[in-house]
Amino acid sequence: MRSGVLSFQRNSWLTTASILVMTLVLTLVGGLLFLHTVTSTVLANLSDKIDISVYIKPGTPENEILKMKKDLLTLSEVKDVNYISQDDALTEFKATHQGNALILDSLDELDTNPLQSSLNIKAKETGQFEKISTYLSEKNYSFVDKINFFENRAIIDRLAAITEGVRSGGVLLAVFLAVIAMIIAFNTIRIAIYSNREEVQIMKLVGASHWYIRGPFIVEGVLQGVVSSLITLAVLFPIAAFLSPRLGNLISGFDLLQYFKDNVFFLFAILLSVGVILGITSSMIAIRRYLKEV
Repeated sequence: MRSGVLSFQRNSWLTTASILVMTLVLTLVGGLLFLHTVTSTVLANLSDKIDISVYIKPGTPENEILKMKKDLLTLSEVKDVNYISQDDALTEFKATHQGNALILDSLDELDTNPLQSSLNIKAKETGQFEKISTYLSEKNYSFVDKINFFENRAIIDRLAAITEGVRSGGVLLAVFLAVIAMIIAFNTIRIAIYSNREEVQIMKLVGASHWYIRGPFIVEGVLQGVVSSLITLAVLFPIAAFLSPRLGNLISGFDLLQYFKDNVFFLFAILLSVGVILGITSSMIAIRRYLKEV
């Protein structure tokens, strides 16, 4: 432990180079976390605007409709069900077309309300709408006139594909960054080991175990990870402050800076974990290869 701290202090230029490289990598990791938050918020907003509507035949007793709503809410895929009566539908329609006198006059001339009652169903995940539609078809409610899932299917499938693509892309990018970081950290540690090769050879000659030799380099890798994560957190704050108002103009109600403040300990924990794991892993691989060579 002590020799690792001394090596961390003694090899100042190597330590500084390693910390700068790891800070750059961790900043990219932090940027990936920000990107994930932004895309998740955008997709959640889009998903919240998509639903399927079940139109009810005129004259259906309201208690039958409410029973159907209750049945739907028991499904694990269903997030919410909103019942819109004929009167509510007419009120909403008039509000939407309040500037169109022709449409409003035409409605007033009708003896009956031409609009249907409906249930608007929101799913927890975009890809679950088809299961909900299948459930409705299998239940075969006699008072259901139409389900608009198939009319909206292209949009729903497109959004589901985008959501899955963003998730998969995020995972692949994270793996790619981790591999790049490990390669860089590995080569930096190898240089540090090479600069201390005489000490390593002496320790081997006096019979030191491989774990005893590895110890200082592992401690050095851990310290580099800790310092890099702290610096990265300090770098991410002004980035979040700069981007926050600009993203807020594009995404209603989204505040990146507030997200950073609310999740600062969570972000630090992730950066610290990634930094320490990278430091330890690259140190272990580098010293293991070197010990095989000498």
